[in-house]
Amino acid sequence: MSGLLISRGSRERGSTLFVFAVAVVLPMTVLLTIAGLIKMHGNMQWDVYLLRLAARHHKPGLTVAMKTVTTLGSLLAVSLLASAVVVVLLLARARRQAFFVVVAVSSAVLLNLWLKVIFHRRPPNVVHPLLAPDKYSFPSGHTMSATALATALVIIAWPTRWRWVVTPLALAYAFLVGISRVYLGMHFPSDVLGGWALSLALVTGVYLMLESVLGKEQP
Repeated sequence: MSGLLISRGSRERGSTLFVFAVAVVLPMTVLLTIAGLIKMHGNMQWDVYLLRLAARHHKPGLTVAMKTVTTLGSLLAVSLLASAVVVVLLLARARRQAFFVVVAVSSAVLLNLWLKVIFHRRPPNVVHPLLAPDKYSFPSGHTMSATALATALVIIAWPTRWRWVVTPLALAYAFLVGISRVYLGMHFPSDVLGGWALSLALVTGVYLMLESVLGKEQP
């Protein structure tokens, strides 16, 4: 029996370390690499190229769709979506999961505001933006907020059969919000990539921390 418990504990620690490496260390490495390149070189050639490439594919119908998608990544929209999720979880008496969603999304929003002030990266001026840009652009706030919510939903749903529905929808949501920011000329691709990476690392880190502090009933 003791051998079985030791084996199970080892597997759990191994699983936690794997998740930490893949979903925290790796994305943080990507983020720090991008941040370093921005600090050293400013606007990078591949950033400008992809932004101009997206601008060349502007079409009226696609523009309407992208404006709709980007609205779903706004602070108001993400706050409403997250609030709806929290209400559903509270009604299901999943208080820890509800708390996790609140902490994950709030942390992403606050961290994004702080980092934008730190980096002071101006929005793209190499293409004509289709919406009014934010004052600073790195990392993308829409992308971070949407990805934080999407990541939290995947983590909550993963132990259940709902993961087969929630995971593709959440990934598509985070991906399309990020793409919409580049298409509309609001952000450089590196702003979006940094937002994806940081939110994935942040929310996974929050999950692992809460799991450690609150115990295995945590999502």
